[in-house]
Amino acid sequence: MMKKRIIGALTILTCSTLTYGEEKGIALPTKEDFMPPSLTVLAPSKVHILSPGYTIEADAYDENGISHVIFSILPDKNFILAQRPFRISPRYLPPNPGDQFRVYVIAVDSFGNSRKHVAIIKRIYAPPELTPSGYAALDSERPVISITNVSDQEIHSQFYTDIYFSDLRPEPEQAGDLRIFVDSPVPPQTSISLEFTNPFYPDPVENIWVQVDTDNQISEFNEENNIASFP
Repeated sequence: MMKKRIIGALTILTCSTLTYGEEKGIALPTKEDFMPPSLTVLAPSKVHILSPGYTIEADAYDENGISHVIFSILPDKNFILAQRPFRISPRYLPPNPGDQFRVYVIAVDSFGNSRKHVAIIKRIYAPPELTPSGYAALDSERPVISITNVSDQEIHSQFYTDIYFSDLRPEPEQAGDLRIFVDSPVPPQTSISLEFTNPFYPDPVENIWVQVDTDNQISEFNEENNIASFP
């Protein structure tokens, strides 16, 4: 490698030897990046109506790499993800059906450029949903069942609730060993107790089964949780 030294008006060239196999690092100019990354909100849509249980997901790309994606739901509820999938399942819901809030999704690339999308989320009234929630016995002849309306709507429909003294899970709409007819409204987010009269003493079983809305009179958000067992 040639080196130049200037002494007065005289220029002197000197050489340094680069040994075979020796490497010299060369600093290249850093590429400037002023372009924000691309960002797509996959779920929810820009205006989205939801019921309990939802996912927020985004996809981001930049040729120089994505540093992180921020999901901002409230001032004190921020989620920062540095790896794919950029997806969260927050527990937060607006306090009342009909309320709405904003979700800010922000993608940041490795140079600090960012792009933001906004999704408007509105909470809906969840459809009616009943589920067995408890079992007790005042005595051997008076079993008591608790059922819960886990939705935001009052249930006005009349329906049956059945008890099965069996270790086998009953089929949907199968009549039980005991049944009771419920003809009073069940308020939202409320449990009620049903007292049965047992006309016989069943053989001992490890569990009893309970089915609510046995005749399927109520169109529910989730029909799969109408049957439950209790020790």
